[in-house]
Amino acid sequence: MSSTSKHPEQMSRSAAPNFANGALRTASSLMGLQLFSRLVTFALNQALVRLASPAVYGTVSIQLELLLNTILFLSREGFRNALLRADVNNEEQKESPLVSNIALLPVYFGVQVSFLTSVAYLLYASEATKEQPYFNATVVVYTVAAVLELFSEPMHIKSVQSLNPAVRIRAEGSAVIVKSITAITVLAYNSSAKTARNLGLLAFALGQLMYSITLLLVYVYEYKQSIPYVFYRSKVGRTSGNSSARTTSLRRCIPKLDRYFDENLLEVSVAMTAQGFVKHILTEGDKIIISRISPLKDQGGYAVANNYGALIARILFQPIEETSRLFFSKAFSSSGPGGPDPDSLQSALSRLGSLLLIYNHLSLLLLTLAPPYLNVVLSVALPPRYLNTSAPAVLSAWVWYIPVLAVNGILEAFVSSVASSKDIAKQSKWMAGASVAYILLTIILYSLANLGDTAVVYANIANLVARIIYCFHFISSLNAQKQTTGKHAEKNSWGEMLPPLPFLISCGLAGVVTRTSARVFNVETFARGAGREVLRSKACLLHICVGATCGLVCLTVCFLTEKQRVKQLVSLFSSRSLKKMD
Repeated sequence: MSSTSKHPEQMSRSAAPNFANGALRTASSLMGLQLFSRLVTFALNQALVRLASPAVYGTVSIQLELLLNTILFLSREGFRNALLRADVNNEEQKESPLVSNIALLPVYFGVQVSFLTSVAYLLYASEATKEQPYFNATVVVYTVAAVLELFSEPMHIKSVQSLNPAVRIRAEGSAVIVKSITAITVLAYNSSAKTARNLGLLAFALGQLMYSITLLLVYVYEYKQSIPYVFYRSKVGRTSGNSSARTTSLRRCIPKLDRYFDENLLEVSVAMTAQGFVKHILTEGDKIIISRISPLKDQGGYAVANNYGALIARILFQPIEETSRLFFSKAFSSSGPGGPDPDSLQSALSRLGSLLLIYNHLSLLLLTLAPPYLNVVLSVALPPRYLNTSAPAVLSAWVWYIPVLAVNGILEAFVSSVASSKDIAKQSKWMAGASVAYILLTIILYSLANLGDTAVVYANIANLVARIIYCFHFISSLNAQKQTTGKHAEKNSWGEMLPPLPFLISCGLAGVVTRTSARVFNVETFARGAGREVLRSKACLLHICVGATCGLVCLTVCFLTEKQRVKQLVSLFSSRSLKKMD
């Protein structure tokens, strides 16, 4: 049957599942991109750790990264997430300036955010930070880099909506390579010059600038004149979601708003941007607090631990979270004012449950095997001067932080994809309360419990647990509401997302064995002062063999007890399966 013979609404609804299934194909591509970019960044950080002092490294990785992330997150995150809801299968909406105009807002909004944020940072930075060579120039370069990166945002949104990860991979992959070459070149020159290490801050600033320039050039080459950076007026005002008769609060404030923007998408964008401010404080709260209360030396130690701990989260969990956010948004894109239809909700909940099941298995393996081998890894990876900072203690806390971070990310991806602007406002209030509790708990743990920089990590865990509780409540309420309509008979249980008992027992036994091995071979004590020589120790090698054996046993038990689910998950993410669905 020709597609033109279908009603437009039916076309949108029938295309949504296939489009959503196609979103999952980007997961492996994004994982590859994250793996490549993080490994390159990791290698670059390893070079910087050995060439720069902890004070310089702390300034770059804590304060300047916070400046950059603040500008980018506040300028684009709300618009980026809201535009995922645009029904790109609907040709009328896909080509409408009402949608494309919203994609330009991060550019115009970001210029103002960049200026205000940079001025605030220059005014409130500590004297010890300002006294470092080329500090003011570094801040200016980072600000320019942020603005240039925002100019590529409309094209990034277009590539995501069209499920074209190849463009993003080329853009970000090329940018990471150029950034690394630039920074390493400046650092190499700096180390050979008489004024060694004075260019440490500027090296990363120039690298970030070249990253933004390369990113923008690749996107511009791909899309050429398709992004004119000017607003176009629509001949006929229209809002998505079949609610054009409703007068939004934005239209009451700005007359003729519906001539330039899709009101519903814009309203969600504004709500998500407002929520993003609170979320950013919670997400980057550790850097904000560390930059204010911790000496520059310990900021360097915390930055090292933060980069190492985030390596797993960014390589494995971040691509899954981004792809899931896209899948959930497209699965619910055809939903009407009454919320998602039962079939779309059931499909999304099923895949959410599968992802949480994977996360729970990976989290148990991490908590079982990581702590007994952490000191060995640090002795090999870190220079001795960083072992005397807060880095080892912070990384020990990160082992418990990663599982909570992963679960929170996937749950909030689901909620942000289906929540209305009112639901987002409620979630923002919950986050605001959690942020106050987070700050108070950090102060208590840092000052009264004397936990040092690890207090920030443990407070972050409590903060994420509070956000997870809200997400569970929201999803459960949404599911229960659909069940009461009589159209949604299948029930979803959170208990189905827990690993089976044999796997739990195997992980428990593996944890006991590996920790006993660490005590018997006295590896942790020996590793503290041995550096890379620890790998030549027969006791260390035996300890590693014990861990590898325990890990293999746990994986075998997982496969035997979850064989059917493993096959389902493999078929879910396989390209052949997805092509058949299309």
